[in-house]
Parts: sequence; structure tokens; C-alpha cells
Amino acid sequence: MKAKLIQTCFLLTSAFFSCQTTDIKSNNYQEKITLALNEEKKPTIEQSCNYSSEKDTLKQALFPFSFKNFETQKMLKFFSVGTKVDSSKLEFAGEDYEYRIYTFKKENSFISFQVKPKSEWFYIQECVIQNDILNFKNGLKIGMNKNEISNILNIQKPNCDTIKFDLGELSTYYDFIFKNAKLEKVTIIGDE
Repeated sequence: MKAKLIQTCFLLTSAFFSCQTTDIKSNNYQEKITLALNEEKKPTIEQSCNYSSEKDTLKQALFPFSFKNFETQKMLKFFSVGTKVDSSKLEFAGEDYEYRIYTFKKENSFISFQVKPKSEWFYIQECVIQNDILNFKNGLKIGMNKNEISNILNIQKPNCDTIKFDLGELSTYYDFIFKNAKLEKVTIIGDE
């Protein structure tokens, strides 16, 4: 009888600890799942910072010319040595309307301007800047760190890899793209 009692106690104790061990394992497993799910829900670092305004304050702050009375030779003085200029004439079928696109290129960078023959103003069509092609008015340069760029753009230091601006009534889109906290590229899509 004593042996049967010891055996029953042993079985009950084993079952109790076995259940507890299973519960502990189950709780640990459940904790791991909960932690994994919570990690997935953690917000990631914002990949872009967006700014918008009906006034294009960057055009005047960045570019060393007034976008008035386009002349290729006068424009070239704002570009670095080695910059080449191409032009093409664009016409719209059935319309008495044409304009020229002047593209200033240096290696992997370019800036295209739209020039209308009957207008004193010219416009940015598109640009990709990854080198020193243009001597910006405010000293902006590829390779600058985020602190320097945020001071030039008059914004708080961004915690993102791309700063986006949508500016002006007709919208000019500016992207300042960083890699390893250094300005790698500036892209602009035009306002006209």
C-alpha cells in the first residue's frame, strides 16, 4: 500500500511538473510569437520627408540666375567646366506652338530648360544632379551632410533618406536624396 501511495504521488508530481513545464514552454513560445509580432508592428524610420507650398521658394534660393531672357553663353558661366549643351526643337502638330529644350550635361548629371520663343521666361523641365555640374547660389553641393543641407533648405535636420518638396502653383518637384547621411542626388521635375 505504501508503495502504491508513493507511486501515485510520484505520478501526480510528475504530471504536475510536466504540465507546468509544458505551460512554461507554452508561455515562452507565446512570448516569442508576441515579441515577433510586436517587432513587425514597430514603426520603421520614415523614408521620406515631404514639404509642400504654393510658393516655390527653392527656385530662387538654389539657382544663380533669374529664369529670364535665356542665352546659352550667359547660362554656361553658372555651370562647371566640361558641361556641354544640346538643344532640340519641339512642335505640337496642328498648333502654331513650338519651344526649345536646352539640356546642360556633364557626366551623369543634366539640367533641361524649356524655352518658349515668344516669352521672356524659361522653365526647368527636368534635372538630375549627382556631381558639380551647377554652382548653386546658396552653396549646396553633392556630398554635403544632412545638417548642412537642412540649414541651406531652412528645415529641421531630417530623419529620412529623401526630402521631397512640392512647390509652386504649377508644382515643381524637388527631391534631395541621401546615402549614408550625405547628399547623393538632387532631382527636379519642372514647373511648366
